[in-house]
Amino acid sequence: KIDSAAYANFLLGDMYYRGLGVEVDYEKSFAFFSKYAELNHLAAYNNLAIMYLNGHGVEADYSKAFRHFQYAANNGYSNALLGLGTMYRHGWGTERNSSKAFDCYRRSAAHDNADAMNNLGYMYAKGRGTKMDIEMALHWYRKAASKNHPVAQYNIAALYSEGRGLEHDLSKCAEWLRKSALQGFSGAQFNLGNM
Repeated sequence: KIDSAAYANFLLGDMYYRGLGVEVDYEKSFAFFSKYAELNHLAAYNNLAIMYLNGHGVEADYSKAFRHFQYAANNGYSNALLGLGTMYRHGWGTERNSSKAFDCYRRSAAHDNADAMNNLGYMYAKGRGTKMDIEMALHWYRKAASKNHPVAQYNIAALYSEGRGLEHDLSKCAEWLRKSALQGFSGAQFNLGNM
């Protein structure tokens, strides 16, 4: 059963964070998410982590961001695994740990998170937290790209351009760059313009 008054705090926080029908106001957003988190709602913990990470409405604090992502992830909020993996990958608020980052991305991708799928592709392509495996990188990039993930589409284009795991094919590279560019990804737009 959802407490509709409490859930309204979450929705208001989201509206202020994204500027939906109101001016963007990170301080108000932070206050509404904090009220919802007090009731142990994991989506609010995840959003507070993002705000601490980016310094939106509060002073940036990687340690607090890490703790909020970790709490939400450890209590079953799969979207928080993406943020937690990124914290481990970069060593923000914790020791850098590529193996833990890889595991977080893997677990988040299992919940159909396209960003996590793309990040798994990156980890395989670079051999971070796992052995380098271009076939697996391509597998995860393709899974994310099938969900219209513009960075994954760009990454596939890069593999075609470099001939890594795929035959060097500039026409297929351009095809994937076009898909990514049409979604507004500036790196793809730039590279497509320079072909």
